[in-house]
Amino acid sequence: LPNAVRSPVVQLTKLLSQKSIAPFMDELDKVSDHLNLQLKRVNKKKELQIGVQHKETLQQQLHECTDEALALHLAVMIVFQNTIHCLVHAPSGCVPILVCFLQTRIPADDHFKLLTLQQHVQRRLATANSTSAATAGADEGEEATSEAAAVAVSDEELKQCLADVKAVAASKKSERAQILNIQNMLSEAATPGDGEPAEPDTDVPDADVP
Repeated sequence: LPNAVRSPVVQLTKLLSQKSIAPFMDELDKVSDHLNLQLKRVNKKKELQIGVQHKETLQQQLHECTDEALALHLAVMIVFQNTIHCLVHAPSGCVPILVCFLQTRIPADDHFKLLTLQQHVQRRLATANSTSAATAGADEGEEATSEAAAVAVSDEELKQCLADVKAVAASKKSERAQILNIQNMLSEAATPGDGEPAEPDTDVPDADVP
């Protein structure tokens, strides 16, 4: 590469290992000038609007959804967006990965509800597959009937899990806001401003004696 381009390109490569993307984007602007490239600026306002519209669409689909597998898929994507503040397009096979990813990022009770519905969905799919295989043979008809009865018994529990997951997806935004507010209050209380740890206020203001 020419000397005028080599230096900024090398610097750009070094910035790939940084935790923040801001220095990389600043250096990328310099490299684009040297290479006569026009980079489209990120429109954060437009991105925010797209994110809001995307989440509203998912929430509407989740509200009308009665299939537990699809509901879990929609709920996980909504919770992911509320927590990470990024859109995610994932096939159904990636739902267990997303549920595992969210384990340390959402309240334990909310994660337990997602995990419970996921286990019910996986169990029902496995039971449906085994039932189909059993009904293919005449000698295993009784086994297929008992498995179908077991699934029917768990329908009420499945409906409750579905309602719980929908509630998690609907309330995650407000819970996230409450957590952030609490964290901000704790950080402000821990840092008085001069860099030293805060000490408890033991001074009692003088009271006016009548």
